[in-house]
Amino acid sequence: MEFCGAGRVSAAQLRQWKQDPEVGRAWIEQHDGANVQRAQEALTALAARLAAGGERQQVAARLLMSDREGAAALAVASTDPLAYQLAYQSCGASQAVTGSPGCGQLSATRWAALDPTDARPWLDLLAQAHRANDGPGIDTALSAVAARPRLSRQGFLLVSQLLPVLPPGMDPVLRVHVLAQAVGIDMASVSLGSLPLRKVCTDARLATAGRAATCQAAARQLLAGANDLWEAVIAQKLADQLGVPKAEQAHSAATLQAAQRALSERALQGVGADCASLKAMSDVVARQASEGELAMALSLLPAPPAR
Repeated sequence: MEFCGAGRVSAAQLRQWKQDPEVGRAWIEQHDGANVQRAQEALTALAARLAAGGERQQVAARLLMSDREGAAALAVASTDPLAYQLAYQSCGASQAVTGSPGCGQLSATRWAALDPTDARPWLDLLAQAHRANDGPGIDTALSAVAARPRLSRQGFLLVSQLLPVLPPGMDPVLRVHVLAQAVGIDMASVSLGSLPLRKVCTDARLATAGRAATCQAAARQLLAGANDLWEAVIAQKLADQLGVPKAEQAHSAATLQAAQRALSERALQGVGADCASLKAMSDVVARQASEGELAMALSLLPAPPAR
């Protein structure tokens, strides 16, 4: 059995580990510890490369080093919507941030002003209005979501900034560790996505004569603009629930289910400790970040038969 970066373990050694698991555990921990140290050094070097770039790269550098406050301080003065989004989402998006002066200066309102075409900050404003039981605020945000022509991506944002500074031919062990760190930060920053829309549009207590059509339009827009697979699944279910005609839905439930299966199967192909498996795992993450998770998953489906 090959452990990338550590060497091959013979069948005799594996039998010994089976008889005495502590021996195997100690061997793995010894090599893992060294790899973690090397990965931390690589992360520091990559953060320095990002810090020499533009505003979004500088914010990404802070986040890579787990400096949320530093990222927020940079974003406050930024006019780059993506730089602002990176910092805002890392601060907990619509969640109240206490004892955090940098994060406390960021707002969905400012984010929305930086990119008037993006529906995503308005989803957060919709969630805030819903929590405050603010009827006019709900209507304003709901209409804005329905009218915005695009939905910025949410997943793999930090990974997408990291990819361009990864050295070609990077050690597979280091690449996996570095990408895993960035994916973890990204996952911790993911907000509710289209769930605020579902809460507002399916709550009978909030139903008004004018909201039904706006809710349909918003669900249709979010499904068409989704970049993340899970967000597309939620938007499609909501579109069905709200009565959006199938012909007006960008993706069908069957297609999204098939895409989920295809993505899971592709990810499982890379499970293993050998270098080829580690490369396959990191390649899947890189494609999700560069192409968008939904686009990548759809690309794995067989081509429809020619008509």
